Amino acid sequence: MRHALISKTVCKLIEPAIRSVADRLCVLTGGRKGSQKHKPTIKSFYETGLVVSIYEFLLMSPSLAHLEIRHEMPYRATTRPEQVDLWIRPPNGGREHLIECGDFSPSKLKNDAAKMRRLNLQGTNWFLAFFREPPDSEAPWQKLCQCRIRRGSLKGLHIQLDKRLTGAFKIELPGLTIPFGYSLIRIN
Repeated sequence: MRHALISKTVCKLIEPAIRSVADRLCVLTGGRKGSQKHKPTIKSFYETGLVVSIYEFLLMSPSLAHLEIRHEMPYRATTRPEQVDLWIRPPNGGREHLIECGDFSPSKLKNDAAKMRRLNLQGTNWFLAFFREPPDSEAPWQKLCQCRIRRGSLKGLHIQLDKRLTGAFKIELPGLTIPFGYSLIRIN
C-alpha cells in the first residue's frame, strides 16, 4: 500500500469534510433561541465530530474503495483497550495506517506518537493536527517549524513534516469567516 495515496487522499478530503460540519452547524443553530449565547461553530466543535466527518468522506472516496477503513478501532492493551481515531489497511490483511487526530499541541503529538508506536510497530502512523485559528495560509507550517526548532517542544521527536501535507482555508458563513488549518504528520 502506498503512503502517498492515503496521505494525499486524506489531505484532499479534509476541507470538504470540515466545510460540511461547519455548514450543518450553521443551519442547525441559526435562529435557535437556545443557541444565541453559545453557538457551536467549527472553532469550538468537538474533535470527534470532525473525525467522524473525515471518516465519512474517506468511506465515500473512490480512490480508497479498495481499503478497509474504520473509526475508533480498538486495540488490546495491558490495562484497558485503547482506540485509534482512524484505521486503514488492505481488506485481507497487511500493514495498517493509524491516524490520530486532534488540535495541535506538542504534548498531544508526543502522547499520540508514543501510543501509536506502542500499538502499531510494523505499520505507518500519522497524526492529523487541526489548527483552528491560523491567521494566514502559512501559519500551520510556521507553527510546526517553530515547534521543531524550539527546545523541549518537538525537537528530537521522530516525525516527518511535509509542507505538501499542510494547508489552511477559510470557511465563509453568513456574517462569519472562520480560518482552519491542518497538517498530516508522519510518525517514525
